[in-house]
Amino acid sequence: MGLIKAVIMDKDGSTIISPNILPDELGELIQQNQHVHWIMATGRSLCNVLKSPMVELLNPEAPQIIEGGARVVNLNGDCLQVSHLQAHEIEHFLKVVDLDALHYLFYSVDEGGGFMYSNNLEYWQEQIMVLRTTASLSEFVAWFDEIKPAKLSVRVKHNIDLPGVNWTQNDSYIDVTTAGVHKGSAVLDVLAMLGVSPSETAFVFNDFNDLPVLTHPELSQIIKIKVGDLLPDVAADYELESPYDVARVLKELL
Repeated sequence: MGLIKAVIMDKDGSTIISPNILPDELGELIQQNQHVHWIMATGRSLCNVLKSPMVELLNPEAPQIIEGGARVVNLNGDCLQVSHLQAHEIEHFLKVVDLDALHYLFYSVDEGGGFMYSNNLEYWQEQIMVLRTTASLSEFVAWFDEIKPAKLSVRVKHNIDLPGVNWTQNDSYIDVTTAGVHKGSAVLDVLAMLGVSPSETAFVFNDFNDLPVLTHPELSQIIKIKVGDLLPDVAADYELESPYDVARVLKELL
């Protein structure tokens, strides 16, 4: 097997353990191999990523994939690539979604909070850092048009279907991004920025929003490291029980 030049890492449940713990062995491996491109690929916002214990070990200039692939940034806060949700896509989403099935709609901003729509604001605004809240859907859409975010976050009460929408779901959380944009497209773009091929890259994953990386035809040679048992039918080169096992496999590959 050739030398691994890049490691793309999902965050929660793959490399970070709740409540925000980076396994010591993985942290030491990152610190000892700074010649490798260590890249996070998460559905989370930049302000959430900056709270990760991994941040202090990463190159602040390296591209990081956030918001489910809709944005590529570095840890200094520079936006390297963004794919905004379009107005017609939000209009379509609101036509097909069952509003009674929603706990809230939310999108983040880099200042460390976000904008929320909910019919139960008193409860949810205490759970999430928010800058503005509203129970008016039209007001929320107006804010959306003003900010032009790249990802819409949705928390649902039960499983729903969103025909014609580009979305991924993890448990009760849905991410909506613009057509054709997901973790797979962002990983391909980042590897092009770095001049690294998929065969020289390892991908650490555990959840449904990681599947676009695995199914992308141009990423078929990426080395797949699956963590946990959430995706029992998904094939991988390595199957691990927990993030505590990731360092051992990466050490072998490096």
